[in-house]
Amino acid sequence: MVSMKTEATWLRRRDDPISHKGLFEDNKLDSLQLMAEDGGSGAFKCCWFCFTLILCIGLIALIFGLSARTSDLYFSINQFYVPALNGSDTSSTTRSNHSIVFDLRLKNGNKNRGVNYAAVNLTFFYFQNSSRLLIASHALPGFYQGEGKTAKRKGVVPVEGVPWAAVIESVSNRSTARFRVEMATGVRFRILFFHTKRRRVAVGGNVTVDASGGIPRKKKIALKSGAVAVHRVGTMSSIFLTLCLYILFK
Repeated sequence: MVSMKTEATWLRRRDDPISHKGLFEDNKLDSLQLMAEDGGSGAFKCCWFCFTLILCIGLIALIFGLSARTSDLYFSINQFYVPALNGSDTSSTTRSNHSIVFDLRLKNGNKNRGVNYAAVNLTFFYFQNSSRLLIASHALPGFYQGEGKTAKRKGVVPVEGVPWAAVIESVSNRSTARFRVEMATGVRFRILFFHTKRRRVAVGGNVTVDASGGIPRKKKIALKSGAVAVHRVGTMSSIFLTLCLYILFK
């Protein structure tokens, strides 16, 4: 009797439109709640992924910035010509040409790092006995240089203060004249979309000129710095990056 009564009650509730509507609304609310929970979880995962990606890009840029070294920038004078000292051309026009023709090379040896150069300032000196005479200065405009690229900058600089008569006579007697070129600039490395802090670069080199008016055997002159090279931090930064990635994605 009890089971039959219970069954009859269930049938009435099933056929009752009000009870049926209530059950449908309860199921609908449960479904909406589950969808909201799933949506909230997906949004959180998306936000966390974006945050992690931005953080990783920032860490990579920071590490590459720390490992960027000015010691991987190479500078040289590939041509240094003084027309007035050319013994094969003794015309008055050549002898009175008190200028220096130069060819400067700037090489970026960094991998995956571009370089933004500020104005490149060149200063020229002449050695007279034990003293050094300032004879010319020249400024080149700043520029951007891609990774692994070599830039060429040529120019002609008027010279003042050289005792030309004595120098020409000395070179004509199979002696040589000694000059010096110094270069100063500021560089900022570009890594991905970021730029490092500007670093000062100051290099220089002595140049010997013979009776041809140029460098003997056309040898290029490396411009070097007396400062200690920037220390390497590549190994430690790689370990730090690996640890950060492990913490973020474990």
